[in-house]
Amino acid sequence: MIGSVIGTYRVESCLGTGGMGTVYRGVDVMLDRPVAIKVLKPELVNNPQLIERFRTEAVLLAKLNHPNIATLYGFLPIGPHQFAMVMEFLPGLSLDAWLRQYGAMPLGQAVVMFPGILDAIGHAHRHGIIHRDIKPSNVMVLPDGTPKVMDFGIARAMGSSHQTRVGAIVGTLEYMSPEQIQGKEVDARSDIYALGILLYEMLTGRVPFVADSEYALLQAHIHNPPPPPQVFTPTIPEAVAQVVLHALEKDPQRRFQTAEEFKLALSLAAAPGLTSVPAHLRVAVQLPHAPPPVTPVAPVAGPFTPPAVAMPSVANHTLPRPALKPTELLRRKVLTWSLAGFAVFVFLLAMVAYVWVHRHPATPPTGSVTTPPLPPDRESASSQIPAATSPVPIEERPTTVPETDPENIQTLPPPGAPVGSTPATPPSVVPPPVASDRATAPEKSREKPSPKRRDKDRAVVSERERRRREALKALDQ
Repeated sequence: MIGSVIGTYRVESCLGTGGMGTVYRGVDVMLDRPVAIKVLKPELVNNPQLIERFRTEAVLLAKLNHPNIATLYGFLPIGPHQFAMVMEFLPGLSLDAWLRQYGAMPLGQAVVMFPGILDAIGHAHRHGIIHRDIKPSNVMVLPDGTPKVMDFGIARAMGSSHQTRVGAIVGTLEYMSPEQIQGKEVDARSDIYALGILLYEMLTGRVPFVADSEYALLQAHIHNPPPPPQVFTPTIPEAVAQVVLHALEKDPQRRFQTAEEFKLALSLAAAPGLTSVPAHLRVAVQLPHAPPPVTPVAPVAGPFTPPAVAMPSVANHTLPRPALKPTELLRRKVLTWSLAGFAVFVFLLAMVAYVWVHRHPATPPTGSVTTPPLPPDRESASSQIPAATSPVPIEERPTTVPETDPENIQTLPPPGAPVGSTPATPPSVVPPPVASDRATAPEKSREKPSPKRRDKDRAVVSERERRRREALKALDQ
């Protein structure tokens, strides 16, 4: 077989031999992916029943699509009475090899891995398929710890007690249910019994029933109660032990009726002992964040009662929210910090605008401001009083140039003139125009004067008025 080509698959090496067939490693030459190729042993190809069972396994496996079940790629004829089943290649170790190499599995690791096996078997049960041969050698453990269930419908019988018998009894003796041993009709609850033994072996490193002969082993499955798991591993919690023993009830009516019930009971019982399991593994097992307290109970022969609280139904059980992916968590953090930074930027921009407006008020243009007219008294005073340019006494100023309106000045009559005569009016002397401060001053900004400036202007006007009166008094004299 090694080196031959079957369809588009080339056989490269032999992976192992079982009770009925041999498994080879091959490669898909068209897709360049590794595959596993299973074929019947040459001495069994003339048995029509085995060939039909082999084909039935392929038909049943083709109906299943689950991440914890090995995927079937094809079923090809390679001879007159020979067929090859092409399946997904699974790297890693079988659970049987793992237990032989490492011994009993810690509780935290077992409750993470075993629900995947329960999910796979529950998926098969929902499609009307009974495995009938659940055991550690039919479960592969991938390098990342993911379990994969294999070998649906193949009976490994010929050989030692760990091989599947072909005939009236179908299955492996160490994992067969009492009704399966007695030849009764089997259903999904027979797989539940085998799953209970598988969990028992994962937690303790051994199966519950060991005997010197096959007959004694069969009788132990039918009549003897299994020893508590704490006999071999004392650290197992009592609640977990009760779940395992409930799956190993002799009467199928007293066991878990579905794989979903088994998974939920194990999750609730093992939750208090998962303090060392990371949070993302808790989500993978679908455990509640605040499990109810568990009170150990003694083994009873009656129907199983969940510890401490009534067992909630699967439909009403609220599962925790799944953990966010690292990329989704990073995206949310970036979005949150971006929004926060934008809000801070808008706040700072508003503060700068507020300070700018209040420190630099807007002023109207100079050309649009009109100066209000001065009062009449200030206007006349400013036009009649000459500008005081120097502190010269009034006596030294020239008297020929009047500084006020001539009409308001009373002149004395010349000597010898009769009393009451009107003196001759001297020629009008037009005072030189006084340049107004407002006319000569350069155009200044028309802004509102301050109180200090107004007080100064009043002082200047008062001084000019005083000087004008002194000048009039001097002229009168």
